[in-house]
Amino acid sequence: MQHQVPVSRRMSDTYHPHVLLLARALSGRRVQVPRGSEKATTRLLKTARNHGVEAMFDRRRQEGVVQGLVDEDRTASRAKNRDYAAHDLMLTAVIRQTLDLLAAANIPALLLKGTPIGFRYYQAPYLRTRCDTDCFIRAADREMAAGILASNGYRIAGLDQRFHSSRQFGATRRSRQGSAVSFDIHWKLSNRTLFDDILPFEECWKTRRPLPELGGNAYMPSPPQLLLHTCIHRIAHGRNTMRNRLIWLYDVHLITQGFSAEDFDRFRRLAIEKRVGMLCLDALVMCQYYFRTTYPERYLVTLTRNRRQEPSARLLRASKPRWVLADLWALETPREKLAFSRELLFPPRLAEETGWLPRMRTWAVHLLSKIG
Repeated sequence: MQHQVPVSRRMSDTYHPHVLLLARALSGRRVQVPRGSEKATTRLLKTARNHGVEAMFDRRRQEGVVQGLVDEDRTASRAKNRDYAAHDLMLTAVIRQTLDLLAAANIPALLLKGTPIGFRYYQAPYLRTRCDTDCFIRAADREMAAGILASNGYRIAGLDQRFHSSRQFGATRRSRQGSAVSFDIHWKLSNRTLFDDILPFEECWKTRRPLPELGGNAYMPSPPQLLLHTCIHRIAHGRNTMRNRLIWLYDVHLITQGFSAEDFDRFRRLAIEKRVGMLCLDALVMCQYYFRTTYPERYLVTLTRNRRQEPSARLLRASKPRWVLADLWALETPREKLAFSRELLFPPRLAEETGWLPRMRTWAVHLLSKIG
């Protein structure tokens, strides 16, 4: 018997019919594309693209789950999926090379988010579309990792900037086919202060799982840790402004569908221990609503055990400004708070492009000297 948590009417009324139709198709339930104007179908496909599920929607069409698309839309969707598949083949080769470079320098790395989920849980990795590849490394290795990548043709961005509002740097290079390949190299799990130390690298590395499809140096966190990070990223990305993007919820759905009873138990203990039970519950309930995801009996209720002691529970429905304030107040020293505020008000990348960053740095150093 499966325990179901009811979804309120207010919650269900907030979702557009196109989103509900896409969710129904993703979960394998037959859908008929409404007969209407060409603009209506265009908006449906645009919604699929915005939610990151365009490739999966076309796969469901191929399987006969989605019916009613006109020939022109079917042709365009097929062509787009061929592009996704070709890009994924190229991306797979680059990821292998990059992980080998890091391993040769004795820099352990874990793949996060879309890449391991695509290879482990989707029917084919290209169906889990992604604009970059996320790697998790030790904080002590970030300078060396940046140097290794730079010496092998990567353009490094953000390594010395936005230290308090970002815990990652970017590495981009052109592939042989001419397209840009981007990596986000994280030295903390999240850019949100509430979550940046929730899963230390050493803890994830200890229970890592191999990804042989990407070579002998490819690893991912354990499934419970991967699910925890997926639930956190859903809320943390954009500070709660994209919480119900279908691709992230579908990731949660697929990971839990592959869970054993032991995985469920480990995930529950991990979520409660890390004080994000309510945040994880919110993701699981939304999967239940969209995809009819099932869980062990009374499983969802157990995640509410420590809800009064969870800081993130108070931010589940918070606005973006409240999330910014939460990040700000979670920093320990006035110096860190001031640096964080400066980075938000005067983004370093924009400052460099407009040429006033050196003057801003001089002003900040002067002010910090007065405070210190």
